[in-house]
Amino acid sequence: MKIHCKKILCVVSLFLALLGGCARQAPAQLPQQEAVTLRILTVGSSGEDACRRISAALSEITREKLGFSVELQQAPMSTYDSVLSRQMLLGDAPDLFCYMDPEYLLNCVEEGYLAALDGMLKDSAWLKSYVPQELWACVRVGGQIYAVPANNNVNYSQGFLARADMVRALGIDPAAVTTWDQLHDVLVQVKNAYPEMVPVVPHFSQIQQTLGQDPLGDNLGVLLDNQGTTVENLYASEQYAEVCRRMHQWYEEGLILKDACLTDDSAPRMMKLYDGFGFFPRVSDNNIISSTRSFGEELVPFVISDPIANTSSVNLGWCVGANSQYKREAMQMIELLYIDQETADLCIYGQEDVDYVRLDEDTVTNIAAPPADEWSTIHWGWPNRQAASAWTLPGKTLPKVPLKGAQRSPAMGFVFDSTPVQSAVNRCKTVTDKYHNVLMSGYLDPEDALPRFLAELEEAGIGAVITEKQAQLDTWLEQRAQSGL
Repeated sequence: MKIHCKKILCVVSLFLALLGGCARQAPAQLPQQEAVTLRILTVGSSGEDACRRISAALSEITREKLGFSVELQQAPMSTYDSVLSRQMLLGDAPDLFCYMDPEYLLNCVEEGYLAALDGMLKDSAWLKSYVPQELWACVRVGGQIYAVPANNNVNYSQGFLARADMVRALGIDPAAVTTWDQLHDVLVQVKNAYPEMVPVVPHFSQIQQTLGQDPLGDNLGVLLDNQGTTVENLYASEQYAEVCRRMHQWYEEGLILKDACLTDDSAPRMMKLYDGFGFFPRVSDNNIISSTRSFGEELVPFVISDPIANTSSVNLGWCVGANSQYKREAMQMIELLYIDQETADLCIYGQEDVDYVRLDEDTVTNIAAPPADEWSTIHWGWPNRQAASAWTLPGKTLPKVPLKGAQRSPAMGFVFDSTPVQSAVNRCKTVTDKYHNVLMSGYLDPEDALPRFLAELEEAGIGAVITEKQAQLDTWLEQRAQSGL
């Protein structure tokens, strides 16, 4: 027994000696997983300091809930597309970013800048089911999904947003103003009562953002009045000529800001700069809240048409870069923005008691004295504004517009592929850039300018574009009919 114990002690001693020798050697370093920082580009005018501040606060949330950090970048709405395009061309595209134009989405797909999301959406069944099917159709190109649509109301009406204090002071009832002639009388009344005020200001150089048509992507061939299946030349329509004549009359009467087509800022800011009375948006709850928040004072809508919806309604969605190393994390981020109030509040409003103040558990408003590094963004520019706290003016009830039962375009979900006629499309866009905003601002006399506009469009090849668009739409409608949609 003693001999047996001694053998055991010898073995243990030898083992401990070997273990001690190993302990004196430097331990092998296990490879550490690289820390993930997800780069996100969105719309806004915040400076670098604000972006760093909100990035740090957001990273505290994402590290805890998702295991990675984020870096937020912003670009103003007027230059957003060019900033994003430049980053893509330089091979420095963000991992996650939004688009604001269905045509731009298609261009990015054609250039190979976007990752198809179908496979990744299989791991996010909740997100796939939450977004309505008709919205997924609007971000599908070549049978694949390339964006997650933002959860914004797709219904909108033609109309006008105006300063509520001036409307009340003049005793005007917005609900009684339902025609263009009645709205004209209101603007004349404003001009007479307040000669220094500008009755109509532009929004990023545009006076009219819609004439009620389905633009079918680029307005080079549309469905007039958002109905029917015949693709027509908007600019050659009597409807377009009538609007041109009306705007020219209003311009001559001093109702529209002079040189409106040369400006490059948002309507709320133009109202502040030029003491404006109002502007023409797509009238929807989204735009009423966004514009009121930017202007900082109460605005009221004048609704001139029944509500409609078409593919252009889905004008914002979130995409993942084709070359991103963090596609899975990008999809996780989109889902978090869709469901988490804390995350949505931070991205949309900034930090509480720094960029905004809370009125109650579910309601916020602007802070009286914003910081020097103010967080400035648009609430409809994020995946799901419904997940965030509601914004309001203290003591005010923001107006609601009747948008239910909107007339759906027969082409809702159709995406035009301009590749077969790209040269003609480019030439036509050069012509429309030359004439459209100038005519809509009333600066040019349509009796002289409109015939020249139409002649140059024909020479540029708009007929070929319309023919190709009609063929694609016919095929798309036939496929939908065969599939029972």
